[in-house]
Amino acid sequence: MKKNLFLIAFLLVIGYLVFDFFYNRHRISNLHYGVKSNELRKSLHIPIIDNYMKAVNKYNTYFGNRWESGKDLPQKFEILHVWKIVTPLTDSSGLDYEADAFRKRYNDTLFYQLNIYSKVYGDSVVKRNGNLFFYNKRGLLDMELNENQIDSVAENWKLLYLIRQI
Repeated sequence: MKKNLFLIAFLLVIGYLVFDFFYNRHRISNLHYGVKSNELRKSLHIPIIDNYMKAVNKYNTYFGNRWESGKDLPQKFEILHVWKIVTPLTDSSGLDYEADAFRKRYNDTLFYQLNIYSKVYGDSVVKRNGNLFFYNKRGLLDMELNENQIDSVAENWKLLYLIRQI
C-alpha cells in the first residue's frame, strides 16, 4: 500500500512539473514584450530575443523578463547573445528598457563582451549606450560606447540589423 501511495505521489509530482513546464512556455510565448516584439526590436535596432534563448524569471518583477542562452562562451567564430533583460512599461503594453550582452572570442582565454543598453520611448525612439570589455579580464579594456560606436562594433561583428547609420 505504501509503495502505491509513493508511486501515485511521484507520478503526480512528475505530471505537475511537465504541466508547469508547458504552461510556462505557453505564457512566455504570449508575452507582448517577448519574442512577439522581435520585429519591433529589429525596426528600432535593438537586439532581438534569439531562438536559442530561454526565458527565466529571476526577479519576479514580470514573468520572463530575462532571457539567457544555454551557453556562457562562444565557439570559434560565433557571436553569442549571452543574455537579455527586458523591462516593459506594464505587463500588457510597451517596451521600456532593455539590456543585452554579446560575447566574441578574442583568443583561447579572453572574450570580448559588448553590452548594449536600450531605452525605448513610445515604441518608436530608442536611445542606446553600451560598454565593450574583455570578459574574465575586465581591467584590460572597458570602454563606454555611444550610438556611433555601437554601430561600428555591430558592423565589425556582422550584427547588421543593429546598425542605425549605414
